[in-house]
Amino acid sequence: MELNRLYEVINLSTVVQILYNGSLVRVESVNESDNGDMAQIVYTDSGRRDTVPVEQLKETSLPEAEDEYIFDASTRWSPIIRS
Repeated sequence: MELNRLYEVINLSTVVQILYNGSLVRVESVNESDNGDMAQIVYTDSGRRDTVPVEQLKETSLPEAEDEYIFDASTRWSPIIRS
């Protein structure tokens, strides 16, 4: 993911999920550096924290159709990945 896009996602009012190595994460902060931009993340399933390269984060959108959710449309708001 590009650094500018990560900042956009963090500040969006819409729901966007961020993945790192296929795992859902929440971005807590971003550290810009000449040696590479790093993101402080928290894994949503375990609460484990990590520092990872921004370029390795992936953006994924949530499904729009209600029938694609496990419970109902309101569940898509529960796992919101926001900072």
